[in-house]
Amino acid sequence: MCMLDLFKVVSIKSCANDDIFTLQIHIIKGQRYPLVYHRRRCWYQRNRENVGASSFAPYPQSSAEKRICCWECTEDWDNKDAILLYALLALAELVNHSFSEQNHAEEFLNKRESVKDRLCTTLQEIRDGTYGSGPRRYAAYILSNLGYYGFQDKLGKRLMGAYEDEECSDMRLLFANGNGASVNKVILAVRCPTLLPPKEGAHSGTVQEIRMSANVDTLALVKLLEFAYSGYVEVESSTLKKLKTLARHCKTKILLQMLCRGRPKWGSSIPRIDLPLALTPKLIHFSDVILVPKETNMASFNCRLCSSTSPHAHCHRFILSSGCEYLRALFRSGMQESHLDRLKVPVSWLGLTKLVNWFYCDELPKPPSGCRWTNMDTDAKLQELQAYVEIYSLTEWWIMEDLQNDCAKVILSCLESARELSIKTIELAASFSMWKLVEAAAEHAAPIYHQLRDSGELDELDDELVNLIRTAAVQFSQQGG
Repeated sequence: MCMLDLFKVVSIKSCANDDIFTLQIHIIKGQRYPLVYHRRRCWYQRNRENVGASSFAPYPQSSAEKRICCWECTEDWDNKDAILLYALLALAELVNHSFSEQNHAEEFLNKRESVKDRLCTTLQEIRDGTYGSGPRRYAAYILSNLGYYGFQDKLGKRLMGAYEDEECSDMRLLFANGNGASVNKVILAVRCPTLLPPKEGAHSGTVQEIRMSANVDTLALVKLLEFAYSGYVEVESSTLKKLKTLARHCKTKILLQMLCRGRPKWGSSIPRIDLPLALTPKLIHFSDVILVPKETNMASFNCRLCSSTSPHAHCHRFILSSGCEYLRALFRSGMQESHLDRLKVPVSWLGLTKLVNWFYCDELPKPPSGCRWTNMDTDAKLQELQAYVEIYSLTEWWIMEDLQNDCAKVILSCLESARELSIKTIELAASFSMWKLVEAAAEHAAPIYHQLRDSGELDELDDELVNLIRTAAVQFSQQGG
């Protein structure tokens, strides 16, 4: 027999530069696991001190693009983890060839359970860590061969915590075996719209019951709902085919792609629960509560759902409750406030838009950065900063520690780049009795204390606040500042 018949060689090369990385995987007939050989030393390792992270920023071609003084690359695909990315790419090839036959996969997992556990733990840490999208996507891709599909994030965990909660659900799916699942129409509308009955109207306040066909596999449907809420699901091989069929029928494209184990496309982003779709005109009729900011007059405000001309935001009690224990208790209290369809929020309209974004994306929008921030006048900067201070104050009342920490980071970052805002921030924070924030702002004002004193800006503050800044300035001076 020819020696070539004994080997199957799979080569991996960087498409950008043949010298960056070359790897060969040899699969020998009769051998259970493939052998991996490095053909030559990685170019990146030899030159890692001379190169930075990869960037997908487009090269400016037009004169208009060239006039942009700073272009912010939101995320590099490897995030300076190029070696890890290529290692995962090689591991993906190993796993694909090792598990090409289902019986080999099951044999491996049964005999090497400890290896599987360690491998899964490491890959899950990469997938859910602060690495670039590339390593995270390839870690998830490898985990899909082991029955783990999707990504676990805070938003998914929040929504999953509210899954099957009958008190906040507005629909119940009845299975053929007599069991059922309490769900939310807005989640189905965003994630798997074909599960909704046709001609679904506005929120009625009653729980609608939908009887599922006996042809629908109950376990597959439960797994589909888990993914719809959390963006993550664990699937046994016996359920995989049925779940694929159901995902295809329900038009759950992201889950279907993961179940088919398609290789991640280079440069693709992390799949997320696109909950902001619930705020679009097509789906906003599912909303059941209106948030009203402290501003009542705003020029050119136009609501796409109702005729009200005052600023407001249509939201969903279920989503608000999942991110705030205070609101969850309020909506379930049975008191008069729990039945109101309008909830007043003591923040500005700008602050309310940022707050709603956090509830639906689990991300607090950041203020303008770079040249945009530098070129803003003081009043515009203060308006941005005030929105975060208002939200910070609200989190004390609504008991939202994670959001409060996010606000604090943004506020301190703004003060670091614009110390002239410290005095106004101190005044604003003091009016809300947020003394931790007052102390932090005083520390940022300390380096320019003499400038503030000579300009007379400190004259408008209470003596207690002036003494606080003076003390911070003395400490700053003693530390060699």
